[in-house]
Amino acid sequence: MFTKLIMNLTTEWVVGFTDGEGCFTISINQNRTTKLGYQVQLEFILTQHKDDWAVLEARKPVFGCGRVQDGGEGKSVAYYRVRNLEHLRDFVIPFFQKHSLKTRKRQEFLTFCEAAKLRLDLRELGKPRDVATLRKLAELGGRRNNRKQGKAAEKFRRIQEALRKLEDRVQPSGKLEGRTERNSLPGKFWPARKA
Repeated sequence: MFTKLIMNLTTEWVVGFTDGEGCFTISINQNRTTKLGYQVQLEFILTQHKDDWAVLEARKPVFGCGRVQDGGEGKSVAYYRVRNLEHLRDFVIPFFQKHSLKTRKRQEFLTFCEAAKLRLDLRELGKPRDVATLRKLAELGGRRNNRKQGKAAEKFRRIQEALRKLEDRVQPSGKLEGRTERNSLPGKFWPARKA
């Protein structure tokens, strides 16, 4: 009986579930293998206890994409995730444009849509990301995380500051002057300072 109930979930139930257990993330992480030293990841995530794995699996037919994965060793959660930019554009975003979220999650979704459009526009034009685009994405990520205090908000403030400095060092060709050096944070790299 529980499985039948899951397979016949209404659109309203999916929207309500997302309002309560979903998030639209904009992540920017340092990655020294990329041209500008940062990687941007947009992701739609639903979280649920591992015991309710079937609820997450039932999302796949609703959105037509995504995967369910375990939260990791020692964690009692599971995640339904959609990271592919085209899947976000073709399935997730249209679903929530048609079926509006009711809580403050709606504003997070609208900010997420701005970030997705920015990334997709660059891709369709065949242009690489530049510092100005990264700064805009960091601004959107910061706005999306503004209600959170602590690590996430502080991370976006640091990224925005680093990008302001980086913008001064980008040559007209789009390449950085100088080299990269390890900063005081473990495993983190920043562009080298000018001598």
